[in-house]
Amino acid sequence: MSGRSRRLLWAGARTVGRSLGASVRAWRDPEARNRFWAATGEDWFAMLSEMKGAAMKLGQLASQYDDLLPRELADALRRLQRTAPPRPLADLEAVMAEAWTPAQRARLVAIEEPAAAAASIGQVHRARLDDGRLVALKLRYPEVRTAIDEDVAALGRLFRMARIAPVDGRALDAVLAEIRTRFVEETDYRHERASLERLRVGCRYPFIRMPESIPDLCTESTLVTTWEAADDLETARGWSQAERDRLGDHLARWVVAQVFDIGFVHADPHPGNFGFHRDGTITVYDFGCAVAVRAEARRHMAAGLAAGLDGDWAGVHHVLQAVGAVPAGRALAAADEALFRDVHAAVTAPLLAGPTFDFGDGAIIDAARAVGRRHFRSAFSYRPVPELVFVSRTLSGMYWLERSLGARVRMRALLHAVARKGAC
Repeated sequence: MSGRSRRLLWAGARTVGRSLGASVRAWRDPEARNRFWAATGEDWFAMLSEMKGAAMKLGQLASQYDDLLPRELADALRRLQRTAPPRPLADLEAVMAEAWTPAQRARLVAIEEPAAAAASIGQVHRARLDDGRLVALKLRYPEVRTAIDEDVAALGRLFRMARIAPVDGRALDAVLAEIRTRFVEETDYRHERASLERLRVGCRYPFIRMPESIPDLCTESTLVTTWEAADDLETARGWSQAERDRLGDHLARWVVAQVFDIGFVHADPHPGNFGFHRDGTITVYDFGCAVAVRAEARRHMAAGLAAGLDGDWAGVHHVLQAVGAVPAGRALAAADEALFRDVHAAVTAPLLAGPTFDFGDGAIIDAARAVGRRHFRSAFSYRPVPELVFVSRTLSGMYWLERSLGARVRMRALLHAVARKGAC
């Protein structure tokens, strides 16, 4: 077992140890539970932020399932979304030397330090080409590709030990296999460039901006695109309500179009992967994690939404069987209907209650958490659908971006438009 695996294993052991200790010290006390998960979150944050690679990426992914994780744990892991110290450029000179010829390297006449952004897989520097254009130079950390299998396996052991989500072993293995596939793709910047080009071709919305790649400088470990300046989410949060509403409306329309129309999804809704403009346009960055959604899966999701909007619980159950979330042949039970009804009341009904939904009101996520706690045991009877893991990540990320903007979005019309696709 390598040092990386040992660190992850020890994190799981510490979590179990704290859990046993908390049980002795009155685990039923809410304050004791909060302290337990806060300490666990700090431990995991410190470890994963230093390790980078797939380990840090899995922590970021976990943080976006805020409705499943204990709040204190999710809060700590969410810091992985914005906290990633960059490395000195000198540490990555070997990456450029291996990827490019001397003539290609000479095309970059200036590279700024420190990095403009750093994440789990690599970091981005602003640079200037010999023709005067400003570009974004993305360099992959040299060790991350070789550590993927080890990190995914070790994180699986950690999640099993900590038992923080209602997923059985076989289902967790299937989800981890899908995550591994995406990570392998994400560490190959040639795949990222292809995803960027595919989304540029498929996007028909003038309010979405994307950079252009510089093909002759894009390799497995380097990606060079035009530099696209924009304001960050924190800045946009200070704009007028009307400006934020427009941004929120555009973001929701684009996400829904990717899932149900284009069939290809930018699946890394990290706040740093979006830039905002006061005219309502949104710049999208980082296309390393992008997934195709089969036409059949899109039809099933739309049909499931249509059934849910109509209160047709048998229809919802049928769709869950079709996508593999419910075993074939399992009859609709009273517990299933109770869960569907509670989800509808907590989540769907508020989205449909008026012409716009105010994402600034956090009541919907509190209600969703309450449903999760009420039906926690029955959740083990549903299987995660590996094909849709990253679609779920995209939709969850959209919610938190809209929540941060405090946007009021025309969700009722948008959901009914999607449901009509499923009813066809």
